[in-house]
Amino acid sequence: MGFMMLTNNIKVNQPRQSGLDILKCICAFLIVCIHAPFPGEFGKVITALARCAVPVFFIISGYFYNTIVQKKRENRQIKKVFLLFLVSNIIYFVFKCALNFKNFSGYICEVFNLENILDFLFFNESPFAVHLWYLGAFLYVLIIVKIFRKLNIERILFWLVPVLLVCDLIFGKYSMLIFKTEFPLVYARNFLFVGLPYFCIGEMLQKGISNQKICFSKMTMAVFTVLFAITTIAERYIVLGLEMGTNREHYISTTFLAVSLVLLFLNIDSNNKISTAMSDIGRRYSANIYIFHPIFIVLMDSVVKRAGVSSLYSIIKPAAVFAVTLIVLILMSKLKEKIKKDNHVSDKHILK
Repeated sequence: MGFMMLTNNIKVNQPRQSGLDILKCICAFLIVCIHAPFPGEFGKVITALARCAVPVFFIISGYFYNTIVQKKRENRQIKKVFLLFLVSNIIYFVFKCALNFKNFSGYICEVFNLENILDFLFFNESPFAVHLWYLGAFLYVLIIVKIFRKLNIERILFWLVPVLLVCDLIFGKYSMLIFKTEFPLVYARNFLFVGLPYFCIGEMLQKGISNQKICFSKMTMAVFTVLFAITTIAERYIVLGLEMGTNREHYISTTFLAVSLVLLFLNIDSNNKISTAMSDIGRRYSANIYIFHPIFIVLMDSVVKRAGVSSLYSIIKPAAVFAVTLIVLILMSKLKEKIKKDNHVSDKHILK
C-alpha cells in the first residue's frame, strides 16, 4: 500500500473525526441512491459511483478499530453488531411476512431452503433483505480480526488485502471478461472479498497517520477523488461497450475512490451549520438509515402509486426516501428520549 499518504493537518488524537461523520451521512444517501436510483442514464452513473459507499463504511470502521482495542471494547462492539444483525433480520422477516401474508406458506418455503441457509452462513446473504449482508459481513470481520490479533498474526490480513480485492473483481465485475461466465453475486460481495480488505485498509490508514508516514494536502485528495470518480464512470462505459458487464458494479477504481474520499474527509471539519448537521446525521443515524430505508422505499412506492404521481416522484425519489427515513428516525429517537426521561422522573418520585 505504497500510496498511503495524507495531509499534515489531520488531528490524530482528536476523539472524533467530524469529517468522517459527514462522509458517513453522504454515504448513507449514496446507499439510498443505489436502492432507489435517480431515473435514466444519470441515475445509472450515480449508482456506479455510489458503490464506493459500503467500502467507505468498512474503511471508517477499520480506521477507528485501534481505538476500540485500546479501550478494550472489542467484545462489546461484536455484541452490539450481533444484536443489530439479529434484530434487523427479525424485523425484515416480519415485514416480508406481512407483505406476503396472502401466500405466507409459499414465502416461508421460498426463504427457508438449504441454498439460502448456506448463502446466509458462508456469504452473509440475508434471505429477508439483501442489503443486510453488510451487517453479517461486519460481524464476521470483527470476529476474524479479533482472533488474528489475539494470535498476533494480523499482519497476514494486511498482506492479503490486494489478493482479496482482486478476487472481488475476478469473481464480480470482470468475471465475464476472465471466465466468460457470471458468478452469483454472493461469491464476490461478502465478508471475505469486501469486508476484510476494506476494514484492513482503514486500520492501515490509521497506523500510517499515527506514525506520521502520510502527508497529502486536502487539494491533492480532492483531485484524486475527482480523478477516480471519472475513471469509475469510464470503466462502466468500457465494460458496457465490451458487453462484458455483470450485476456486480464494483470497479477497479471503486477502491481508489473509496480510499480517496476517506483521506479527503479526514481533513474536513464541521465548521458551519450544514456540515455540523451532516456530521450529527452521520454519527447518529447513518447506520439506521442504511438498515431501514428499504422499508420506506416499499411503503412510499405504494403511496405514490395510489396517488398517481409516479413520474414526479421518480425524479426526487432518492432524496425523498432519505428525508422521510431520517425524519422518522429522528422522531423515534426523540420519543425514546422522552420515554426515558419520563421513566427517570417517575423513578425519582417513587424513591421520594
